[in-house]
Amino acid sequence: MKQAAQLVAAAEASEAQGQFEQAATQYRQAEEAFRAALVSARQAGARRAIEDELPALRAARRQPNKRMPRRSPPTRSPPPCATNYGSKKRSPPVS
Repeated sequence: MKQAAQLVAAAEASEAQGQFEQAATQYRQAEEAFRAALVSARQAGARRAIEDELPALRAARRQPNKRMPRRSPPTRSPPPCATNYGSKKRSPPVS
């Protein structure tokens, strides 16, 4: 934010001296600096919110869930074509 404020001050000084192109460039740079600072602040806020929730999530993860019984992992069943293959009756060989 300091950098953006310094750029605005420099742009205002350039504008007062009649250096309008330089002032416009400095205003654009200040705008980019302000946007970067806003993005950084939003990310910091989101990071703080996540960090505030972490202790509760970690504690919940350590405690077993008493409402739901533990289940064994799901087993894979064979594909349908494999189960039907052996059940078909074969016709007797033709002589």
